[in-house]
Amino acid sequence: MEFRINAGSGKADLLNETIDELHIEDVIGDDPEGGLRLIAWIKDQIKSNGYTPPLKITPRSEDNDRLIIMREKTDHIHHLVNNRTLLSSEEPLWVYLDDLRTPPRGWVLTETPEETIELLKTGRVEKLSLDNDLGLGHDERGRERDGYSVLRWLEEEVEFSGFISPNVITVHSGNPVARNRMQTVINRLEKSKKNDYEAPIYYRH
Repeated sequence: MEFRINAGSGKADLLNETIDELHIEDVIGDDPEGGLRLIAWIKDQIKSNGYTPPLKITPRSEDNDRLIIMREKTDHIHHLVNNRTLLSSEEPLWVYLDDLRTPPRGWVLTETPEETIELLKTGRVEKLSLDNDLGLGHDERGRERDGYSVLRWLEEEVEFSGFISPNVITVHSGNPVARNRMQTVINRLEKSKKNDYEAPIYYRH
């Protein structure tokens, strides 16, 4: 069944109907951000309620820049569904934090620092790739909710709790200042891990 979201249809229709293909306009009713809000709502339903979206979702907009953003966020919808298979296996995880870019095949997509940290806490993350600028604002302590905040948490856990960081940590942010700052933390984590490996062992006679 093909379905088009417009002012006369609602989110409940998506949940109640068997839909194979969904068309999303950028403007829904009087809401100029309606299409993006709907995509965000679909992603939230996948994460919180196990919702399975239509196999094909086609965004529509006469604004080319807006269309590009909608397509990127729509691609995320399908990767979030693929996350279920990756997370249900016992294999090590490769985690990719980004709000727009599409992760490589086989990587688990996260869109917030909090989601990323929860996966790190499982101890299953073998590779971690981070964007920085996520457009999420600040947390309750007034700190930016960005990729750097994941590294800040990771460094504190390594230092104070003996947490073992992922084997590989990379930065794919296009922000050169943030990228350099994040790489500095990664270098410290790698140095700390190397020092742990090379620590002398003393035997009592």
